[in-house]
This record gives sequence, C-alpha cells and structure tokens, in this order.
Amino acid sequence: MCDSCGETDDLMTEVFRLYITPASWDTEASTREAEFSEKWCGVCLAHYPHRVA
Repeated sequence: MCDSCGETDDLMTEVFRLYITPASWDTEASTREAEFSEKWCGVCLAHYPHRVA
C-alpha cells in the first residue's frame, strides 16, 4: 500500500519525501528531506518531490 495516497499497487518504490518552500520576498527557497522513508506508487512518484532511498 502506498504511504502517500493509499493505492494498492504491486510495484512500490522506497523514497524520502522532499518538502520544498519556494522563495518569497522575505524568505529564501529551501528543501527539507523527511526523516523516515516511505513506500510510494508510480503515480505519487510522478507527481510529488522525492529522493529514491
């Protein structure tokens, strides 16, 4: 089962979710990686920022 959307797919990939904050007038852009890995389906891999574990 996908940890992101709950889809039951045979092919899951272990990833680290990336949290991206875009730049603003008072804030620099930043990227933060989740502390723990998750298993994602192909649809979530195509739509959300991540790093393959």
